[in-house]
Amino acid sequence: MRLKSASFLLSLFAATAVSLAFTSEAFAYLTSDVDFGVGYTNIDLKVTDNTANLTSLGTLDASFNLNNAAWNSAFTLNVTEAVNSSQGTLAWTRIGVGGRYYLTGFNSQRIIFDNKVEGVFRRPAPFVGMTVGYSNFGIKQLGADVGNFNAACMDFNLRGGAEVVLGEGVLMTGQWSALVGLPVANTTSGKEISYFGFGIYVGVKIVSY
Repeated sequence: MRLKSASFLLSLFAATAVSLAFTSEAFAYLTSDVDFGVGYTNIDLKVTDNTANLTSLGTLDASFNLNNAAWNSAFTLNVTEAVNSSQGTLAWTRIGVGGRYYLTGFNSQRIIFDNKVEGVFRRPAPFVGMTVGYSNFGIKQLGADVGNFNAACMDFNLRGGAEVVLGEGVLMTGQWSALVGLPVANTTSGKEISYFGFGIYVGVKIVSY
């Protein structure tokens, strides 16, 4: 079930990216980049009558972005991992696909100025985004339950952040993230699962001009 859901998300991302790439207008504007961040995550889970909290100061966050300058937007494949947390090592892993919209345009974007000279426009670039994803939890203790509790759920992730120039081809990123799980029933245990969380991540983005 987990592999099927993850494969579906990857297939959806690939199909969207390919359809975008083969439009004549979009093709000329497509670029790609990657960003990596580390930060804090806090997730509250509710499983039937039991609750648990997962906090992590060792969360890794990485994204591959397929950018379209004509639309000031990007299709995003994102992976987030709580490497070390209050619930143990690798207690939360998430993969998601979605998009970002840059409110004032891309940072370090090549543009044509009034005098017909091409240049790179560097400025702070705020953005908002959303992904739909697949989270896997491994909780070491859930209320009165002793031992590991594992669950795999679909969720939505809303993000806001900004990018600023650090140097040639390198941007600093800051992001705030909200995670909302879709209530589901675990088919193995029969328990209802829901969760809500947030994260703050700081990192770098590697771009090419």
